[in-house]
Amino acid sequence: MKRLKLNRWLISVIAFALLFLVFWPEKEPLRIKVETRIPNSDYFLQDVSIFQFNSSGIQANKLAASRLEHSSEYDLSILDKPTLSFTKNAPGIWRLRSKFGELTNNKRVMKLVGLVEIEELVEPNNIQTRISTRDLILDLEKNTASTNENVFIEGLKYQTNATGLNIQFKEELFELNEKVTTEIYQ
Repeated sequence: MKRLKLNRWLISVIAFALLFLVFWPEKEPLRIKVETRIPNSDYFLQDVSIFQFNSSGIQANKLAASRLEHSSEYDLSILDKPTLSFTKNAPGIWRLRSKFGELTNNKRVMKLVGLVEIEELVEPNNIQTRISTRDLILDLEKNTASTNENVFIEGLKYQTNATGLNIQFKEELFELNEKVTTEIYQ
């Protein structure tokens, strides 16, 4: 008899708990506010990687960013922490990094804003040449870049300072514009 009363009591507590959970008012729906820098932006992506392949189907270039925000109205994409990698003709890559970038002109012209670091990597972590400058403008179709700002180049046995730089990544041609000074170390 005691067992029957205990079972009825237990069943009624469980039934009451289930009714309580079923009819409990729902919480407010979760609302996430996304801060955008472009008015009426179309979309944004986080941790994005875009690959470009050559005619043989081998990866030629890569663009990665922690965030990309796009607007068709302004023909503009804003990138946070963009990193571009251009594959060299010889083994290795040229890697370009900055904190901020803008992609315009139907995704053909990219501007890396602020401090820009360019590194020539022969092996995954072996930096052959390091270039520092500011406000680099890239033509992604022609694989060229240019700036009129100060440029600092550091190689294995030399350092160069200049003002202005033009780069042709396919030909690996770097043209320093003016005020070029070089120190060579032995």
